[in-house]
Amino acid sequence: MREDRRSRQLARIEEMRRRSEERLQAQLTRIDKRYDHARRRIMANGGYPSDDQQRIISAALELLNEVGLEELSLRKLAGKLNMKAPALYWHFENKRVLMDYMAEEILHEKFPDMPEPGDGQSWQEWFVSVIKDVRAALLTYRDGGLVAAGVNPQRAKTYARLGAHLLTVLCTHYGMDFSEAGTLVPTTLLYTYGSVIEEQNSPSLEDLQKTGLSVENYFPQDMRRRIAEVTKGLTQTPDFFEQALELIIRGVA
Repeated sequence: MREDRRSRQLARIEEMRRRSEERLQAQLTRIDKRYDHARRRIMANGGYPSDDQQRIISAALELLNEVGLEELSLRKLAGKLNMKAPALYWHFENKRVLMDYMAEEILHEKFPDMPEPGDGQSWQEWFVSVIKDVRAALLTYRDGGLVAAGVNPQRAKTYARLGAHLLTVLCTHYGMDFSEAGTLVPTTLLYTYGSVIEEQNSPSLEDLQKTGLSVENYFPQDMRRRIAEVTKGLTQTPDFFEQALELIIRGVA
């Protein structure tokens, strides 16, 4: 009898605990939705970061130069900012979203305003100068090319604006055919992003040769001397990027 009474009391306590947990979970869900709604409303304000978000972005770019993209984590960033990691997720859903805003900051520093052609400047001269500035912007930060790879243009607005601006100027100011300009602009930008990624992440030809690997060894015997001359020239030519860029432009010109 006494044992049955004890069992019923324990069962009631367990039921009360279960219901309390359900109510608490429901309350936490409502709180999460409320804060998520507030965060989305802030982010929807033109897609521009708030002051707190801007502070996090600036710190993330500093950390990027210190440790590189692979080692950059929200946990390390939180430590740099003396914050708790969950607080960062309130401002940025994940690392990819944060990277989009980092990429935007990188390019916006170089392009606060859209570049306009100078008087008498040919489209080739103007276009090359803009693309060189894009490359310079990405090279400003360690792993800048990787940060910019696959950006969301809704967050990285300068990337979208610059692409549209290049296309518009080529067509309206210089009279280029839309289909040609529509091929030239993305092709050149993609080449630039890829070139920076390779420049920042691939071993140099000198480093490969130090390990005993020679690129020319992959070619037939009768081509090896010529390939060796070419690869040596590449390592000693700082404007190789511009030479390759001219080849792309020459196809349109």
